[in-house]
Amino acid sequence: MMFYQYLRFQYRRFALPFLLISLASFPICAAAQQDTPYSNLITPAPQIGNPSGGELIAITRAGDRLVAGGAHGIITYSDDNGVTWHQARVPVTLTITDIAFATPKIGWAVGAFGVILHTTDGGESWARQLTGVDINKLILANATSTAAASPDSPQSQRAVRRANIFTAAGPDKPLLAVYPQDPLHVTIFGAYRICVSTADGGSSWHDCSLAVPDPISHNLYSVTHTAAGTYVAGEAGDLFLMDDTGGFTVVPSPSTSTLFGVIATNKGSLVAYGVAGALYRSTDQGKDWTPITISTQSDLTDGLQLSSGLIVLLSENGLIYTSSDDGQSFAPLKDNTGTVLTSAVEAANSNLILASLSGIRVLQPADLQ
Repeated sequence: MMFYQYLRFQYRRFALPFLLISLASFPICAAAQQDTPYSNLITPAPQIGNPSGGELIAITRAGDRLVAGGAHGIITYSDDNGVTWHQARVPVTLTITDIAFATPKIGWAVGAFGVILHTTDGGESWARQLTGVDINKLILANATSTAAASPDSPQSQRAVRRANIFTAAGPDKPLLAVYPQDPLHVTIFGAYRICVSTADGGSSWHDCSLAVPDPISHNLYSVTHTAAGTYVAGEAGDLFLMDDTGGFTVVPSPSTSTLFGVIATNKGSLVAYGVAGALYRSTDQGKDWTPITISTQSDLTDGLQLSSGLIVLLSENGLIYTSSDDGQSFAPLKDNTGTVLTSAVEAANSNLILASLSGIRVLQPADLQ
């Protein structure tokens, strides 16, 4: 899972209204791509003394290895369940927002300026596969091709306007969630309905944003794979189900509140969470939702179900909320971590490893009682 606090607020509160105005007024003619070099796309991440102590946004597993990433391109990994950490070699100085692995060795990391990084050694070293400059070109090519096939279609005209806005602005839009279906097939989501995918492990990419049924171009924040399909959650309550062929269908949303993620429980339920304590549960794959009362108005930033069956939710106010009844109710743990919690994963020894804006925190199963 990912979380990029600053960009999340920036895009939700300010950038989306600008995009809506621009979609109505921007010329349909293609704009020239800004190819000005961006130093943070080519400057390696700085080597620091304590890579696990900084602003970390995302954490995941690569087999038994833990891999976390965050501000300034820092990616760090641990082979002893979070006791000691080592810094990876990263070719960019950009905030990492999400990391996911298809195998214990092969994975992807994404982040600011549309950067896509690839690893084949379990996260010890990373190579740049794509940037926002490349993504803008993919979006423009797809929109232009779509408009050529249906020149009178309002949808085609809107797609070209959107592509021109992206091109004129440059590679300023973050990627926010990555889903590696396998070592070859990967789909990545981001701000303004960005969606790019590859079927060859990243040797080539294509724009899939026009397949997402959202003409407003909301931000897409997270992706959750389940037996029923892959759920994509986003701004203004957007919720989509992606099939294995890359097709998208709209899932009835529990709310117009922004959703930051979906947890699929081992009993077949879904728990959707998001802004200002928004929390909902479904027992029928999202056809119907029940609001869940929780004692916070803070944003719920990440969630997962542990191997014990306990469901854990993280909050921006530093509290952790747990459920032992398949998401029907949640209660806060007594102790506040005192930092913004951004992401979590269960280690191989069953410890809960937290990423936060103050670094890594480790909780043992007894700490969650």
